[in-house]
Amino acid sequence: MEEQQTPLATLSLNEISALSIILQFYERHLWMTTMPSAKRSQRSLEITAVTVKLLLLQQGDPATLTEQDLAYVQAALRMFISEVKKKILLSDNRTSLLASCQQLQILFSNLIPKEATDKGE
Repeated sequence: MEEQQTPLATLSLNEISALSIILQFYERHLWMTTMPSAKRSQRSLEITAVTVKLLLLQQGDPATLTEQDLAYVQAALRMFISEVKKKILLSDNRTSLLASCQQLQILFSNLIPKEATDKGE
């Protein structure tokens, strides 16, 4: 069965850049915190592929993300927000950063088809 493809024409260049960096941070975090395995290597490649798809959007390529790609983006945002809350002292900058990340979370949660969220994916 072919996976659902979701176009991302609504992201600004700044949002794409920020997501790419967050995905790189997430991939590195997973690499450092999980035991070596084929699954870890596969996940690392899949996250890198999502990052490349996002960067292609900056070049005008009409790349799309699969439901799995969207799940990686959501997981990366959740982890990044959690780390920011743990490691950055409360300030206006932290509050602004968290608000921006939460807006991206909302955007991406709206891109995931309803039937996928109904199945608990």
